[in-house]
Amino acid sequence: MSSPPLPFGPASLTGFELELLAPPGITRRELTLRIAGGEPRRVEAGFKYFSLGERDPAGRPVCLLTPAFRALGEDGNPLVTVVDDPTVRAGLRPQVAASLGIWLRTDDVRLAKWIEQHCWSSSEDPQVKLAPLARCFQGSWFRDRLVDRFGHSLVIPAAERTVSDSERVCEVVTRPLSREHRREVLTAVLEAAAALGCTVPQDGGLHLHLDRDPWMSTRRLSALLLRAHQPGAGLREAARTTRRSRHLGPPPEDVLRVAREAPAELSFEVFAAALQLAKVSKHRDLNVLGAVEQFPLHPTIEVRCIEPTLDPQALFDAVERVEAFLRKVAEAAGDGTA
Repeated sequence: MSSPPLPFGPASLTGFELELLAPPGITRRELTLRIAGGEPRRVEAGFKYFSLGERDPAGRPVCLLTPAFRALGEDGNPLVTVVDDPTVRAGLRPQVAASLGIWLRTDDVRLAKWIEQHCWSSSEDPQVKLAPLARCFQGSWFRDRLVDRFGHSLVIPAAERTVSDSERVCEVVTRPLSREHRREVLTAVLEAAAALGCTVPQDGGLHLHLDRDPWMSTRRLSALLLRAHQPGAGLREAARTTRRSRHLGPPPEDVLRVAREAPAELSFEVFAAALQLAKVSKHRDLNVLGAVEQFPLHPTIEVRCIEPTLDPQALFDAVERVEAFLRKVAEAAGDGTA
């Protein structure tokens, strides 16, 4: 087997997720428009799917669709997407925080993800945004729901369409960026956020999505899991973060035990299966599901414990320290061919 590449080469790309909170009266639409330079033609409206794990009376999943916006680059391709994040609720006004700002839902995860990917428009009208879905299923609007040609509901209201306090939640998700391009894009995002008076929410974060290929070896990934949580010299120390959150922390002890005991020559497929059996999960300082799952949601390694900030230089410094830490781990682990 050929050696996997070292991380952060000249062609490497990194995706960023930055969670922000707009001030009262400002929504993620205004932030997206500001990022797009105030040009409405560079803003599109769509949906973001998430689930609270609920089911309707018939036992079908409740797939919630929340307002999402994206800013287009000069090339016409999506540059950043600004979406809701249900884990960010601290700081919202209690009397409306429970409303979540949701006004559409469906009962099929695959359909919800299809809508998230394909239903974008320059118009915020839900019937216009959902036109691709209507065409696909030969659907039509009946009262306040979209039905297919047989009358089966595709999308129905989840709540009255109002601008609730949760539309202040702005998770800014970039497309994969090169090292030189990310400075330009993230500076524009942070300057727009500062101009509107956005803040870093109490339970918000900055996440990096990195190429998983360099870590798809038993030797490298086990070294990463162990070194990332080494007391006094781990990932948190590299990031210089003091954040504490129920969505962060080291992996379960069983995961660390698998990393400690796995022989370097163990095939990565077996090692990945062992990590899954040990209950490796997303909501940790380091999310490796993208490397070990057969059908991952994101085929990346995700660093989740970086201190969020509106200061561009502080952000870039923290990211570079984390990248230097990861590069050092990969180099120390050798070529990682197992």
